[in-house]
Amino acid sequence: MRAADLDRLIHERVRLGIVSALAVNDALSFNQLKALLKTTDG
Repeated sequence: MRAADLDRLIHERVRLGIVSALAVNDALSFNQLKALLKTTDG
């Protein structure tokens, strides 16, 4: 797959991380997702 083939709405790092994390976990809190993805509140 080429970079040009990626849908930017889905394949941005954080969005893709959220979708991936929720695909393998029944539920995650905001704080768990934030820690897992190494992101901030903003």
